[in-house]
Amino acid sequence: MTFKRSIKSDSDDVKLINIIEGPYLSSNQNGTQFLIKPTFLHDSGSAQDPERGFFAYLEKFIGLSMPSITDNKGKETRLYLQAIFAALIVEQKRGWTDYIANIPYYGVSGVRAKVASFLLDLNVFRNANRIGELNSEKNRIISEWSELVTSIQLLVETNHFFVSGLKKTPITNFDSNLIYIGESNGLENKSLSQLRIDIFNTKNQLEEKQRENIEKEAPELLIEIEKIQNRIDELLILKNMNDTQIKVNKAQLNQYEISLESIDKDLKDNKLTKKLADFGANIANLNIAKGICGTCLQEVDDILLPPDSDSIPMTIDENIIYLDNQKKMTKSLLDGLKSNIDKSNSQLSTINSEIISLRMELISASRDIKSINSINETDIRKKLILKISRKQFFLFKRKLINIYLNWLFYLNRMRPLLLI
Repeated sequence: MTFKRSIKSDSDDVKLINIIEGPYLSSNQNGTQFLIKPTFLHDSGSAQDPERGFFAYLEKFIGLSMPSITDNKGKETRLYLQAIFAALIVEQKRGWTDYIANIPYYGVSGVRAKVASFLLDLNVFRNANRIGELNSEKNRIISEWSELVTSIQLLVETNHFFVSGLKKTPITNFDSNLIYIGESNGLENKSLSQLRIDIFNTKNQLEEKQRENIEKEAPELLIEIEKIQNRIDELLILKNMNDTQIKVNKAQLNQYEISLESIDKDLKDNKLTKKLADFGANIANLNIAKGICGTCLQEVDDILLPPDSDSIPMTIDENIIYLDNQKKMTKSLLDGLKSNIDKSNSQLSTINSEIISLRMELISASRDIKSINSINETDIRKKLILKISRKQFFLFKRKLINIYLNWLFYLNRMRPLLLI
């Protein structure tokens, strides 16, 4: 590769570097043709875009893979080649005043130590990346634990129970058997198991007592059951409609997200190409401008319009404006779809809650109509709530144990890195 950069030019900017593919300076063959590739440096994207950015192209050409680091603002950036080069060449005027003199500043503290770590192939960057990944996992585990604890507290408070032995964050000596959920009447505490036994005994006592025959009330109960069932059927239809609409919206959302990624890529490519043109590059040297496919290198027409069409292809500036407007429109459509999905999910949650409530009423009414001896409705509801609470609690308990195991696994992987 031969790199050509103008020291002084009326047409080419000093940020433009033309890459000549081949030994252009040392070739003695007459008539040898070389492919020229325009790139730029000292501007945004020069270290990220491997096709147009000079430093990204050079990094790939010499076989380096620069690590990601964190700048002074906490944002992810790269260890640039310019910083590495400062450690490889001694600058004669100031070079002996520091072991890496005249190193460029890109808003990164301790960059000299990072350069030395990279050149000596130390594990600093790999460990830093690993610690970053584990910290993300830590935050995820703590978030899952916190959400689960909140769900348990909401469950017990809603049903007038209390919970003890439950920490807000994971601990290393967690024991699920020390979590206690029960009911307190001010004098004594009763666990869920004790409450279950008490309600079962109360139910048996009530069933043993003879009650007034409810045949007179049966017609009214039948009408009430029919009303409840009709409402449940209506809600199920609404639920299916909401489910279908959510699936349609999510499918459209996925398509628009893919379209937005494509638009972003095209917009970035056009902006970088415009940057090369502004720096003085001959855009005609780019493959697509010469009618050559960038993938298969076959000739292609510059436009897909019929030869007799009067339409004129858009310029780069017009392409950028068009793509920018298309991006804004797509984002607006995405926001609208997300809002619709949120509304549909909210409606679905309301419908599901009402269905559950109506089914509970239907169960109670059905039991009343089938029984000659009536049973206290309050006790039945209490039994049902207790049954649901016990089931949910044991489900939450299993989830807590799984999260606790993930927490121990995280600690075992993090501990060696913190000792380095």
